[in-house]
Amino acid sequence: MRSRSGFRGKSAGGLAILAALSVGLADAADAPPGERWKTTSSMEMMGMKMPGQTTFVCLEPGSNDVPVGHDKNCTTHDVRRTANGMTFRMSCTGKEAYEAEGEVTSLGPNRSRTTLLMRTADGEMTMISENEKMGACTGSEANLVAKRMIAKAETDSRKIQAEQERMRAQQCADAARTGDFYTVNSGLCRNDKAAVKTFCANFQTHTVFRKIAEEQARNVRSGASAGGQVQPLTSSASLCGVDADKTRDRLCGTAEAQGQYAFIATQCLTLAGAIGKRECSGRAGTYHASDPRYLPICAALAGKAVEDAASPDDQTSAPGNATPAAEVPTQEKKKPGLFNKGKKALDGLFGN
Repeated sequence: MRSRSGFRGKSAGGLAILAALSVGLADAADAPPGERWKTTSSMEMMGMKMPGQTTFVCLEPGSNDVPVGHDKNCTTHDVRRTANGMTFRMSCTGKEAYEAEGEVTSLGPNRSRTTLLMRTADGEMTMISENEKMGACTGSEANLVAKRMIAKAETDSRKIQAEQERMRAQQCADAARTGDFYTVNSGLCRNDKAAVKTFCANFQTHTVFRKIAEEQARNVRSGASAGGQVQPLTSSASLCGVDADKTRDRLCGTAEAQGQYAFIATQCLTLAGAIGKRECSGRAGTYHASDPRYLPICAALAGKAVEDAASPDDQTSAPGNATPAAEVPTQEKKKPGLFNKGKKALDGLFGN
């Protein structure tokens, strides 16, 4: 014997479809012109008859549409007109698939009967509806109420989606503006062309380039670059289609004129040494800047002097928060004479 529980979901959906098959669906606003029909539907299965359910629907006057169901997974076919009604077949796919045969019989100008035989994986069931015209539509009919609810749900969904998109775009724009590579490169923003364009423009500025370069340097020092982890400077350059070393060179060339001394302190080692020799004074581990604007450079050079005192054999580390040997700008690794010249000037400055 088939399990009765398998019919539970299908019976409710079947009754709803039966109501639509009986009188069609009205496409109207509140209190539209049309005929108000009362539909009383009952169901029989496995020798049992379920109590009838009554609903009211609105049908446009003279409607002769082919009956269709509520479920988008259902299609109606083999429709045949008869002398007093029509016959049809219905096929529904999905989780609760079934086949059905139906007949609509006119019992006069104001009455009709619809019979629907459904065949499912759990067995067969028959649904019967008695339909009676009650007068003009009021707008309270079940199909019109359902239509309004669906329209409202769709409107609300569009509003929610629009707000979510606005918030996503704002988050990506903020990340691009501040140089947050990880957010811009995430699935949230990677396909946002405007955000990527803004990020790449900012990446080639002193502030954002220094922020990203110093973050990568910290990753290298802490060992976070092991295992092929994404590195922000290298990956940002790749995302933007630029060369990181050439970008650094170009920014170093304009840094002093634009007062970007914090950038110089960590990204332009030779230039930092030259400025330090000219503007910084003091013993190793201390500093004094001739002008407050040179404080970042003097602080970085003093920190480097302390590092060198602790590790006298280390001749490759950059000053202070500067990039470590593995991340020293390529041009300085390729030209050790220039780098060492800057370091030598630094050593002479602090008496080492």
